[in-house]
Amino acid sequence: MVWARVRLLEVSLRAWKRKAEYRWRHYREWKQRGDRAHYWLDQNEKHHNAAGVASDRLQIERLSPLVHKWEHKWAEANAKVHLRAAEIAKLKPKPPPVPQGEGWSVPATGWNPYRRKLANWIVRELHDAVARGAQGHVNSGVRTYSEQKRLYENYLNGGNIAARPGYSNHEGYVKPRGAVDWSNPESLEAALRRKPHRELTWAEDVGLHDTVHFSRYGR
Repeated sequence: MVWARVRLLEVSLRAWKRKAEYRWRHYREWKQRGDRAHYWLDQNEKHHNAAGVASDRLQIERLSPLVHKWEHKWAEANAKVHLRAAEIAKLKPKPPPVPQGEGWSVPATGWNPYRRKLANWIVRELHDAVARGAQGHVNSGVRTYSEQKRLYENYLNGGNIAARPGYSNHEGYVKPRGAVDWSNPESLEAALRRKPHRELTWAEDVGLHDTVHFSRYGR
């Protein structure tokens, strides 16, 4: 129900934005005409051009209501835009806070749909990367010894690559330990490259063929 209301408000917001832009253009056009009329009035008064002064005053009288009309219409539309934006902000759920310090957490975000545990320092990196345009989601984060053992045994039987239990960065969460498997590694890597001081390294960059794996040093 809330999201249906949000969608309706977003449609209304887009409509009022278009109206505000349209009315702003008209207001600006009439304002410029009025300014030109005031300019020529000043010039004609300086040169004692009575006929020009009379003509300019008539034009200003004609333009002033139009300037005020479009200024009022633009202000009305602009107020509606701010009102709709405020309503949407109230209805939309607040994003979860970015965890600080060491430890692990389970970020309730769109890019963590399976609610995996992640090292806090990796959560901060992912928040930043997604803000820079990274697409995809978390497939795997913090693992227990038994989970890592199962994956390693699966790897020995022809499954996906996995480190020996006890040697995987997925089993830790205090930096430099900690790791994440990301569904769209190329997109995440591109976003991380736009970050001035990145802390996650792609396994591919250090010669490992675990294409979805990211950790402090890529291992």
